[in-house]
Amino acid sequence: MTAGRGRAVPRSIAEVLDASLSARPHATAIEAASGAWSYAELDNRARRAAGALWSLGVRPGDRVAACLPNDLDIVAAFHGTQRIGAVWAGVGEALAAGEQRELYELCEPTVVLAGPRCRLGSPDCVDPDRWSRLVASAEPAPRVEPALDAPAGIAFTSGTSGHPKAVVHSQRNLLLPGAALVATRDWGPELRKGDSFPLTILNLMVLSTLLTAQAGGCSVVMD
Repeated sequence: MTAGRGRAVPRSIAEVLDASLSARPHATAIEAASGAWSYAELDNRARRAAGALWSLGVRPGDRVAACLPNDLDIVAAFHGTQRIGAVWAGVGEALAAGEQRELYELCEPTVVLAGPRCRLGSPDCVDPDRWSRLVASAEPAPRVEPALDAPAGIAFTSGTSGHPKAVVHSQRNLLLPGAALVATRDWGPELRKGDSFPLTILNLMVLSTLLTAQAGGCSVVMD
């Protein structure tokens, strides 16, 4: 299957930026409240985020939780997580402290990227100032190439019980919706897709940066 206009579906999320990096590295990949990044800049920030996570002890298969606002950093952290074969889990900023704790206990993260509305207060929380320093000084991490069916992200669903359950999605699961939409709607580099729902919801990562990257377009992240 192709992702439209002759683009092959990436073999992993770690490769989702590669086609645009080759063809249009200076095209805008993402716009958000704090600025805009080209594909080359997003790739650089993702690489640095991967190095920062690696320095914190995150290894393939470990969980990285993020309780962050919709902005550039959460997108870079998501891509960085995928580049070292770790598993992404979002924790909603709007949740009450007990609700955030419940998600935390379900995914058992190695690291929590904690924004200003994170109420966890656990020792593995990394606040924005520390995260910025780690990203700025990060050494390159080994790039891991996970299998298409390897775990990539955790979504939370309450079903009929009212209590969240963790649902693990593979690399393939997260890439396929964007590939299908880009192919069937013939989207390409002209695509500008805006999203205002929280990117801590896994489906929103799937339908924002993973979708627009497969089209070579721009993700407009609103908070």
